[in-house]
Amino acid sequence: MHADIGASVLGRPAGGRTRKSLQPTDPPIFDVTNLLINETATQLALWGNLGIALMELPKRWGKDAVYEDGKEVILCT
Repeated sequence: MHADIGASVLGRPAGGRTRKSLQPTDPPIFDVTNLLINETATQLALWGNLGIALMELPKRWGKDAVYEDGKEVILCT
């Protein structure tokens, strides 16, 4: 299961084309139908008909405040 997050969540202009892939270290065992990220972009809620899961996103850092030094795939707990 991967979740793509757009440029506005990454702290860049919404018109940018930057995309990152979030990969949970312990993926949910149900089909995810909805995603909701909190206002500070530190947690992500995933839910579907059979359950809900929360993922903690890594801290953003560096010149452009990117996740994990701008890696394409970001591991989340």
